[in-house]
Formats: sequence, C-alpha cells, structure tokens
Amino acid sequence: MSDMSMAVKEAYVRADSFTRHMIAVDLIHSVFPDGHIRIVNHDQDVTVDGATYAPHAMKSMEPEVGHEPDNSVKVRIDGVPGTIQFWISAAIKNTAPVYADMRPVVYDMKNEQVIDFSGVYQFLVTEAEYSMTAVVLKLGHISPTNLPFPGKRYNPKQYPMLYA
Repeated sequence: MSDMSMAVKEAYVRADSFTRHMIAVDLIHSVFPDGHIRIVNHDQDVTVDGATYAPHAMKSMEPEVGHEPDNSVKVRIDGVPGTIQFWISAAIKNTAPVYADMRPVVYDMKNEQVIDFSGVYQFLVTEAEYSMTAVVLKLGHISPTNLPFPGKRYNPKQYPMLYA
C-alpha cells in the first residue's frame, strides 16, 4: 500500500466499513411453500421491506443503472439444500412462469439492519441448472406473447365434464 497516493489512503480511512451491499432475490411461484423462496448473499437472515430472506452464498451480476437489464443475468446460489432444487424443478415443469425479483440492498453490519434498498428489478427465470449443492438461474424477460395459452392444458382424461 506504500505506492498509493495520500488521497487514496485518506479515502480508505474515511470509508464506512460497517456497510455492505447485498442482493436479495425473491423467487415467486405458486408451487413454492408460501409462494416464495427468498434468499440473500449474507450469513444470517435479513429483513427487506417486511420480508425475511434466508442466507446463502450467492453470486450475481447486477443490471447496470440507467440501462435496460440484460436478458441473461445469472445468479449462482451455493450451499442450497436439496429441497430448493426440488421446488425450482417443480416450478420450471409447471406452465406458469417463475418470477424473480432482485433487490439491491445496503446493510448496516453494526446495527444489523437494512439501511436502504434501491428498487426492484423484476425478471423471469428462463433457465435453471442444478448440482448437489448449487443452483444457477438465468434471469431475463420473456414476451407475454411467447407464453403458452391457456396456461393449463385441458384434456378429456383430466377434465371429463368439459368433454361430456
């Protein structure tokens, strides 16, 4: 650190080391317990906007501020129990889309509370990959015209009264 300018050294000294920037991800689908799977890249539960997010090791690329979000934002969630893979797999097989809300938050490590969260980025889960302990989700936007209609398939075996 000896080759840094005095201004850079002073900036490091003045930086608030008690704040941390995190990403809270809310996966939304009717097959999930309570309709949500909420996770945050932290080591303990975090409450954001009245909802509690469970801690997980997570890596994500935040969309650039002032630009349209990239259609291929990826979120890697490590150390997840097998139940999360089960629920995500069940939701992907369902015809209804899986929504993913990303909330960038500023967390006060000293007081253990969220100081600020700067809006919500709304996505759909377009792809999911699993391993024993990790899930990689590809988030993006899908035109409503490309979603199947009707969302539910009707056939004589499951709905015999419709075909009577």
